[in-house]
Amino acid sequence: MVKHVIKIIGWESPSSKNREDAQIEEIDEIIDECLAKIATYLT
Repeated sequence: MVKHVIKIIGWESPSSKNREDAQIEEIDEIIDECLAKIATYLT
């Protein structure tokens, strides 16, 4: 979902090129979870 949001707003962080970084993946998972909770709350 995060990748989709980034594509929508046309933003890429410099570190998005290095998707192997475990910290980036962990942050993406946390953001995905938060966005899913927000979507659930709004529906």
